[in-house]
Amino acid sequence: MSEEKKEFIPCPAPVDQEGYVSAFTVDQKQDISHFFTKYGFVVIKDVLNAGEVEASVSEIWTELEEADERLDRTDPATWGNLSSRHIMKNGILTAGISQGVQAWRNRQNEDVYKAFAIVLKDDNILCSLDRQNVMRPTKKVHHPDNPDNPNNLDNPYP
Repeated sequence: MSEEKKEFIPCPAPVDQEGYVSAFTVDQKQDISHFFTKYGFVVIKDVLNAGEVEASVSEIWTELEEADERLDRTDPATWGNLSSRHIMKNGILTAGISQGVQAWRNRQNEDVYKAFAIVLKDDNILCSLDRQNVMRPTKKVHHPDNPDNPNNLDNPYP
């Protein structure tokens, strides 16, 4: 009996005017559910407010800088100096489970909870322990796999 191999044919997700994948607010429950079912992922915007985002970013960078004194959040030239346990293909990972105050606030944030409840179609969810990371810039950066991306420029972060 031979198995028929099926070729994966990606279904391009809709994008906004800037070329980024369409995003939804947590109040757009049906749209979130439909998009997730169709594409297997969804972007939910404005889950954290500006102050929560700023506190989160600062806490992540502080954790990374404390783990490796060679790292300076204000100097991209130092971002490649970290040990391999921190550097991944597209981002810089924290050393372990993030235990900062803001990380715990984010895990318990009402809109974060709502977003997961919508995607998982279950209101009975628990807070998880996880890592955090910093992604390298994606806007106006060279993307060799997508040369037609309108945000594609030479990558200053090789």
